[in-house]
Order: sequence, then structure tokens, then C-alpha cells
Amino acid sequence: MSTRRLIALVALAAGIVLVVIAVVWFALPAKSLPGFMGHIDGATVHRNKRGAASLVVGLIVLAYAAYELRPIRRAAA
Repeated sequence: MSTRRLIALVALAAGIVLVVIAVVWFALPAKSLPGFMGHIDGATVHRNKRGAASLVVGLIVLAYAAYELRPIRRAAA
């Protein structure tokens, strides 16, 4: 496996994780988030800025992975 393909597979996994994190940030109020995501006691608001940032970065990383993992078409001789 080439290094570029390996990096693209890691980017694919990272992009999926970032999109899932964005969904969690949008869906749960701040008081329900796990501690490593910025739990705030008594808060009822959602973290829209962090969710949007995670979603945008996740989509960019997924686009990169899709570009690198696309099938290579070779011209017929």
C-alpha cells in the first residue's frame, strides 16, 4: 500500500469522526456533552460554533480523502 493511499484512508476515518462529533455537538445541550468535549454544568445551550467548525473541517477532510481514493484511469495506448 502506498503512503498516499494510507494517508487518504486515515483522512477518511478522521473525516467521519469529525462529522460524527459535529452531529453530537448539534444534537446535545452543553450540559449533556462528555467531559472531553467541554461539559458545562447547568448550561442548556447548544455549541453551534464548534459543531459548525467540526462539520466544515470534516467535510474538507472527506473531500480530500475522496479525491485521493478515486480510481485512476489510464489512457489506452
